[in-house]
This record gives sequence, C-alpha cells and structure tokens, in this order.
Amino acid sequence: MFKGSVYKRCACRGPVLGEDGEPVLNDDGNPKQRQLGTECPLFGKRDHGLWYFTMDLPPGPDGKRRRVRRGGFLTKKKAEEEAQTLWDEAQDGIDVLSDETVEHFLLRWFDKRVDLKRSTRESYRDHIHRVFIPALGQIKMRDLRTRHLQEMFEQIWRDNEQHAANRDAAELARLECEAAHRAWKDALKPRPPELRQQWNAAKEKLREARRKPRYITGPGAQLKLKNELSAALDYAKNTEKLISDNWARRVVLPKYTPPKPLVWTDERVAHWRETGEKSGAVMVWRLSRPAPSWTLSPSTGSTRCSISWSSAAPALASPAACPGARPT
Repeated sequence: MFKGSVYKRCACRGPVLGEDGEPVLNDDGNPKQRQLGTECPLFGKRDHGLWYFTMDLPPGPDGKRRRVRRGGFLTKKKAEEEAQTLWDEAQDGIDVLSDETVEHFLLRWFDKRVDLKRSTRESYRDHIHRVFIPALGQIKMRDLRTRHLQEMFEQIWRDNEQHAANRDAAELARLECEAAHRAWKDALKPRPPELRQQWNAAKEKLREARRKPRYITGPGAQLKLKNELSAALDYAKNTEKLISDNWARRVVLPKYTPPKPLVWTDERVAHWRETGEKSGAVMVWRLSRPAPSWTLSPSTGSTRCSISWSSAAPALASPAACPGARPT
C-alpha cells in the first residue's frame, strides 16, 4: 500500500469572523472570505466536495524530500486507486513528478535517432512537427494516456472527410474552369467579353478551391504514425522511465491490408498510355528471360544502373513506358 493520506475538501467559502462574532471587513468594506473546509454544513454529504491524496516519494538524486499532492476525484475509492497507481509507478522507478511535455520529449528523442537513414528522418521530422506536436505537444508525459492518442487519430479521420470534400470541390472547379476556357476559345472573334469574365471567375474559383487542404492520411500512413509513436514511447518507458506503459500499443485503427502489386503487361501499359490510369495502386515490372545485363554508368552525384532488355520485352524497353530506365 502507498504511504500517504486521502482526504476530502470542498470549495465552499464563508466570511471571516472576528472575536466578537462579526465579519471582518477588507479595506474596501467587503467581508473577508475563507474556505469553510470541514465546517461546511454540506461537508458530510456524499456528493459534496472532492477527494485528494498526498504522499511522500523516495528522495530524488539531490537527496531532497519529494511530496505529491493530487486531487479532483469524485469518490474516495477513485482517489485511493490513483494514489496506489502513482505509488507503484514511483517504486518502479518512473519519474512521476516530471513536468516534461510530449513536445519536448519527442524533439529530444528525435535528436538521438542518428541511426535513421535520411529519408526516414525527414518522415519522422514531418510527422513530429505537423501531426504529433499540434495534437499532443502540450500534454505532460506523465499524464499521457491512450485516449489522447486515440483522439488524435479520430481528428485525422474527421480531417480526411473534410479534405476529401475539398478534393471533390477542387476537381469540380477544374472541370468548370476547363469548360469556361473552351467556351471562350471556341467563340467566334470578336469574342464576347462576358466569356472572358466567366473564365476569369472560374480560374479564381479554382485557385480558391486548391488553397484548401486536400491531403488524405490513408490507413497505411496512419499505421506508420502509430508505429513511430510506439517507438518513441517504448524509449520513454524502457530507457528513461518517464511513463509506465506504451500507450500507443492500445490505439485502435481501421484494418489495413497493403495493396497487392500488379505486374505491368502490354495491355495494362496500353491502357495507361491511352487513359493515364493505372490498373492498381502498386505496379511492378517483371523482367523477361534471359535475365537482363546490368551495367554501371557514371552520373552527377550518383551511380545509375542501365538495363539491357531482351527483344522479347518491347513494351518494357520503351523509355515512355518505363521513365528513368536507360536501355542499352
């Protein structure tokens, strides 16, 4: 059991009385006020007042006494449960008095991740500053819980709905702008000035629509955000003893199944060239046999690989069908 005390308090106030039983007045003539505490006539009621606890923790590194006081609980049982949890965490080495915020911790943790490759570091940096800090940065690490992380993802889902609507509105504005441009272009000269005005208005509407956020954070990106937070909180729990649990592990996300890659075929290449539409979210090339020969050619700042395609794969050997490949 924790070593401390649990007690009840209420915020009711009353006048300060002098020795003669009369209220003591301030300089402005109003009665001085004080908290009634146990003298409150409603203090004995179950639903009146809140419960608090206080305890002494093991001395810190400087040997000074450390005292914890928390309150605002509706029942005595809830205050005792929270006190016991805090006591157990302190006995396990958790720094329950740390005032470090999530923002400060994430920036410290990111600075230590020198093991990450450059692209991964840029992804972490973007997510920390664009997603994690705005949603969680002001919360103290000792107060962080799964509900805070779940609320962050729920806000992402709501943003996705709005961004999808913005994307649809931008596409509609683009079509209207193209129609207005065609109407002006196809008109006989001298063109009516109202057609130019309509085209200008459509362009301004399109610019306004494109200023609104349209980025969709899909299930795969959400899973990546969760995994990054989980890695940071694992470090906070196991290495720095700032928290008692990795709260990210309990976050519930929509089920995500990575898209199945589809192989580029002659028919799919022809369809893409004609319509600009891919047959799937992930498209891959299958090299024909015999296996292509690889040669290295120097280029500015990097080394490129060029492929010798066999004559059995004319579609793959086309630079238009495979941008970036250099057939030899």
